[in-house]
Amino acid sequence: MIPQPPDSLFETIVSIAADAIVAVDENRRIVLFNWGAEQVFQYQAPEILGQPLDLLIPERFVESHRERVREFAAGPQTARRMNERGEIAGRRKDGTEFPAEASIAKTAREGKSVLAVFLRDVTARKQAEARLTYLAYYDALTGLPNRMLFADRLKQAMLEGIRREHPVAVLLMDVDRFRTFNDTLGHEAGDQLLRAASQRLRLSTRESDTLARLGGDEFGIVLTGLRDESDIGRAVQRILDSFAEPLSVEEQTLYVTMSIGVSVHPGDSLSAEGLIRNADAALSRARELGGNAFQFFRPEMYTRTAKNLALENDLRRSLPRGDFILHYQPQFDLKTGDLIGAEALVRWMHPQRGLVPPGDFIPLAEETGLIVPLGEVVLRQALSQAKAWHDGGLPPLPIAVNFSVRQFRHAAMVETVHRALEETGADPRWLDIELTESSIMKNPEAVIASLGELKRLGILVSVDDFGTGYSSLAHLKRFPIDVIKVDQSFVRNVTTDPNDAAIAAAIVTMAQTLGMRVIAEGVETEGQAGFLRSKGCDGAQGYLFSRPLPAEAFREFVEEKNRQG
Repeated sequence: MIPQPPDSLFETIVSIAADAIVAVDENRRIVLFNWGAEQVFQYQAPEILGQPLDLLIPERFVESHRERVREFAAGPQTARRMNERGEIAGRRKDGTEFPAEASIAKTAREGKSVLAVFLRDVTARKQAEARLTYLAYYDALTGLPNRMLFADRLKQAMLEGIRREHPVAVLLMDVDRFRTFNDTLGHEAGDQLLRAASQRLRLSTRESDTLARLGGDEFGIVLTGLRDESDIGRAVQRILDSFAEPLSVEEQTLYVTMSIGVSVHPGDSLSAEGLIRNADAALSRARELGGNAFQFFRPEMYTRTAKNLALENDLRRSLPRGDFILHYQPQFDLKTGDLIGAEALVRWMHPQRGLVPPGDFIPLAEETGLIVPLGEVVLRQALSQAKAWHDGGLPPLPIAVNFSVRQFRHAAMVETVHRALEETGADPRWLDIELTESSIMKNPEAVIASLGELKRLGILVSVDDFGTGYSSLAHLKRFPIDVIKVDQSFVRNVTTDPNDAAIAAAIVTMAQTLGMRVIAEGVETEGQAGFLRSKGCDGAQGYLFSRPLPAEAFREFVEEKNRQG
């Protein structure tokens, strides 16, 4: 028997309790209905007292506890806590049901059995649990399954494929140039683009397939019910074709393409993890081919991916070790033949591999973000070398240092340059920062502001690879640019291709009109040099004059030129 407090105390405790407390007699008629119950069930006590408990708790719950109900009806002599706890459904006055956490106690009062139900509405908790479950398996931005659910669905599809002897395909894909869209338009627009892309993918896949967002701009699809690889090819082509029409993002029309990698069960792997890994290797290859394409997995792709991963790990280890050196390619005045500067070009002296070509590690550094710390290493080394040459008696020469898009957009870029100048003691006039034409056009206002800060320090600014981007004269004249560098792709054929000759001549004329100097890259023959000289090009660099040289060889080269001069 549960000890009973004095009536007044009992009634006070019950009446102020926030949880719903409902008591019924032996006929299951409600005899107590506290304030908490009024809030939960939306009845006022006078209108519910004397009514059957079934109004508040659905009959199915009562039926499931039939034995306890019979025990209750046996009378007060068996009064004791029934120790019933669990989740039930409650029914509000408007008929809606809600989840509730309940415990039931049996007691006796004035010789009669009383059944007390202590009940707490757990709707909010259930909603939170459902939300957490959703977030555990679904992507919040697009509403698609996430990586975890994708892997689970893939495993189920593989089992079904084995049973039916049908192949299962894994497609991994990402949005070509998504980083450019995101950086140029902003993250909110980037999110809208991903939502629009996910909707386009939904429309191009079957309900039986699993479409998921795996993270960032990467999506995945599990294709089932396939007969052979031709079915896979048609499905993939359908996806690529679906992006032929542009997407609308923030009232802008964007033409978006996808790169897709494909692996097939059971031929490519017998595990879900292996299929995903192999599809990722195929995706990497599709990206390397320029995007808007798909690639089926081949074993040599994994070797290539593993090689890139090993190279990335080596790159990370080499940065603090100082395995990077600079070679310097001289730049000459085309009219006088005088040395007017040099371009710093980074080389990686790998402890085991030897000299690693820039083409093998610069794109990897860009992709992984390691270009930012690598760029700082190059900057400091170039400035230190310029200071050492000057202290050693060489005439001051501006050293051109290439800055990537990621370096230039780094929040502390200007501060990094300023600090490097102070710590090396180099004169700002010895530094020439080179940016590509395409990079300065991606966010012109921010670039102009940053270049303005650098120009105030006395630093020179050059635009590299000019003619390969999409800038207009109207935009270009707004930038504080000192030097335009004509890309070697135009220089190479100036003596044989009238179109390239016309482009090179136009660039020289335009730059001079804007008060900028012009340096041609990749000059390899006297004919090329003569043509450029005749058009008024200021300077040139290339193998005709000198290959890129290590620091000591460059010093000797300059000293020899001075002796001859």
